[in-house]
Amino acid sequence: MYRPHWIQFSWNLKLLPAEAPGHSVKSVELRKAGPDDAMAVWTFMERAYTTDLAWGMTLAERLKKLKDAVFEGIEDKNVEFWVADHGRKIIGGSGLLLDAGAPVQMVTGVCVMEEYRCRGLGGWLLHASLKRLAETGLESAAVVTRSNTHAARYLYRKFSSAPAQAEAFPEIKQFA
Repeated sequence: MYRPHWIQFSWNLKLLPAEAPGHSVKSVELRKAGPDDAMAVWTFMERAYTTDLAWGMTLAERLKKLKDAVFEGIEDKNVEFWVADHGRKIIGGSGLLLDAGAPVQMVTGVCVMEEYRCRGLGGWLLHASLKRLAETGLESAAVVTRSNTHAARYLYRKFSSAPAQAEAFPEIKQFA
């Protein structure tokens, strides 16, 4: 059976459950990252991506785009980075593009450090990300990822997402 390399997940934000799913990580705080957090956000996301071997030969290109998204986007009023802090350590996060006309609104996807995966943190962060997009007035949201990543197989299928084959990760004008 043919499996596409890229897959897009879309959500109707009007169907998002009111309550966030729970997680088993104690003392986690969700906060909006600011420009002073750019290096910490980038370091965290780079590490989260490199521990998912599904990125394979596309990892270097994806990391370059991700780095651009973090360092250029963190000062853009239409881009928000949300991070989950466990003490002084960033253990999860998501970069959001608050633009209904963009090909994707979740520009970094939901990232969770490998040692914190499978504890419900990803679902909690995904819900928080989608809820934030809904709060800005967006009615739908999308993300594109490799079809065999941990997020594609387990996380993005939550909250009634609609998966579809994608050609590649789309160009986003804010980071082109």
